Amino acid sequence: MDQSWTDILLLFAVVMITGGMVVGTGRSLHSKSRLLLAFSGAFLLGLCLLQLFPYVFSGSLSKPGLWIIGGFLIQIILEYLSSGVEHGHFHSHSHDGHSHFPMVVLISIGIHAFFEGMPFGGHDHGHNHSLLLGILLHKVPVALVLSGMMVAAGFSKLKSFTLLGIFAFASPAGALVYKLLAMAEVGIISELPYMANALLIGILLHVSTTIIFESSEGHRFNSAKFVTILLGLALAYFTG
Repeated sequence: MDQSWTDILLLFAVVMITGGMVVGTGRSLHSKSRLLLAFSGAFLLGLCLLQLFPYVFSGSLSKPGLWIIGGFLIQIILEYLSSGVEHGHFHSHSHDGHSHFPMVVLISIGIHAFFEGMPFGGHDHGHNHSLLLGILLHKVPVALVLSGMMVAAGFSKLKSFTLLGIFAFASPAGALVYKLLAMAEVGIISELPYMANALLIGILLHVSTTIIFESSEGHRFNSAKFVTILLGLALAYFTG
């Protein structure tokens, strides 16, 4: 099997398995993933600086910095709509004392996941394995938050699994769109890998730095979080 198809399957499976544990048990687990979130944020930041930046700027894409800024701005808009679900925030929306699930959150994190998945539609660059690990680690807390919000809203298991499946398919959809563009041999095909990765850099820079530099409770130094961040950055270095 083409490695990219294996990657696509993993992107789908990790969301369904992680979110499915919450939906199946009816218990929110997002509070137990804070260190994993910090680790994944640091790992993604390291990947951006050590691997993705050199890759994008070594290519034929004109002014890649503008594409990176574009990705950064896209994430600002998406985070406004999602209220920060991408970096592990659980916001309970209530009406008349009852929690409800805002569908705009699903749309926002779905678009975010779509851009995350695009680079995995190709197979022409060597950082995909490290990037895949980073994205998978990032998806775990996001899936926990999303499924926790649906449980809090009182959704049935069928509805929860359906919405979870829609979100899980977002990253594979991005990879499939990339494959279709490559098969169509559009005029930008030679620059497509660099475009996709540059947009992703901007998105991941926003998410990862928000996770890392988000104020701790009481603005106190958290040694466990600091060590976790160091480990994430170290892993990005040694997998480069």
